[in-house]
Amino acid sequence: MKIYTFYTPSHEVFLNEWFIPSLKNTNQDVEFVVKKFDQKCNTGKFMDDGWNDTMSDKIDYILYSIDVTPEGEYFIHADCDIQFFKNIKENLKIINYEMFDISAQSDMGSACCGFMIIKSNAKTKKLFQDIKILIKKKIFPNDQIALNAIYKNYDISLCLLDYQYFSVWMSNGGKVWNGEETKNIPNNLILHHANFTVGIENKINLLKKIKHSQELIINEN
Repeated sequence: MKIYTFYTPSHEVFLNEWFIPSLKNTNQDVEFVVKKFDQKCNTGKFMDDGWNDTMSDKIDYILYSIDVTPEGEYFIHADCDIQFFKNIKENLKIINYEMFDISAQSDMGSACCGFMIIKSNAKTKKLFQDIKILIKKKIFPNDQIALNAIYKNYDISLCLLDYQYFSVWMSNGGKVWNGEETKNIPNNLILHHANFTVGIENKINLLKKIKHSQELIINEN
């Protein structure tokens, strides 16, 4: 199973300093594919001008990944602001992902488009083709809202991954993180996605704090 990720120049720091090093340290046997996108959102901030143009490119990339993955097999789509702590393949053996068309990180009970295990088939291809149209026409404000609103119409089976696929909302009551102390970080994380915060500096600081929490847990044990 391949992991597909992408980056823009504003997010290259996440790819080079967090995503790739942590993936190589924990998942040496996983093949990953990286694509560079043009910087269409000058700030790199969620929903600023140009954000949805980048999300449209992201949907094209997912559609490409579906096309190059043999029908019935799976691939992982992952945003680059992710750090890995454990071997994904080992975990996938026990979560029954093959029962579903899409397994996604949880975003307060909905599917997060920043980390998804996707089955290559006609249903998922049609879903993402239509998501692209819907966000282009501004019927939905972004790809994630569109996916959660319509996936059931395509007979898509979807499950949400557990806390080991971590986001800070799971520990702070669903708030956007603005630099406050991080508490109640669980141990045994497989990965951490630095969403639920805004801006490059905040993302870097959050990645550092979650990594430090996992190192402390390891040292205590």
